[in-house]
Amino acid sequence: MKEKTNEIILNTAIDLFRQNGYSAVTINEICNMCGITKGTFYYHFKTKEDLVLSYYEMLSDDMMQIMPELLKDKPCIEKVWSCIEYFIDNTISLGPDLLKNLIQIDMNAGCNVFSPYWKDHSPAEKIFSKMELELIRQGQKSGEIRDNISAEDLLWNFYAGLMGVAMHWSSVNGKYDEKKELKKLFDQIFMKE
Repeated sequence: MKEKTNEIILNTAIDLFRQNGYSAVTINEICNMCGITKGTFYYHFKTKEDLVLSYYEMLSDDMMQIMPELLKDKPCIEKVWSCIEYFIDNTISLGPDLLKNLIQIDMNAGCNVFSPYWKDHSPAEKIFSKMELELIRQGQKSGEIRDNISAEDLLWNFYAGLMGVAMHWSSVNGKYDEKKELKKLFDQIFMKE
């Protein structure tokens, strides 16, 4: 099946951002690499920043497709980590420069990507968030996940910590294993004492 024009633009732009750095890539360069006009670009995306934000919508849509495989035959706490890990892996793959710019873009756009408040998220992101909270509640009932704090507060605390780690990791140009630090944070927040 042929890739849609907006997917081609998005994938090409993300590859260019990874290779050359976000600030160095122009819309003209993206258009040239895709073999499209600026009019076509602007038909699909409002700005270069819109591309980066769309990357996370695409991840949420992709996540819904692979969800059954991620959740297969695992304890609840591992299911919660598998869901979070998918986004962590895809975020780390962006590299520190693009992540730093994504954080700034997201802050300027009202913090919809990294926010634990899901009111403005896409339908796929809302479904994912509800499912994640339900897995946490199931893990609390089964005794795998600490139950002295609400599922919402556990998840909010993790995402707040994730944001801090992401900001630090991107500001020091990825000089340490971000995923390892996030897994440690996850365990500290979710595991029973």
